[in-house]
Amino acid sequence: MAVFRAQHGHGPSYSQMCAGLGWNLPRNLRTFVVQRLLVNEWLTETAPAPWTLRPGKTAQAQGLSLPGQAPHIVR
Repeated sequence: MAVFRAQHGHGPSYSQMCAGLGWNLPRNLRTFVVQRLLVNEWLTETAPAPWTLRPGKTAQAQGLSLPGQAPHIVR
């Protein structure tokens, strides 16, 4: 995600993220998977703006964040 954001200036779409991960999934399954990642806070987005996926609180707690993204501290 950090490389994509550095190259494009924004986060990936659902399909761009899945393609980058090598997930060749039908659109409805791709949407389901990304929605589960959002619900479980592995990802976050700023809908309705497109291309806003980024690491969520759970990912940040595991040390996965974008440069300049404020880390989420789990207490």
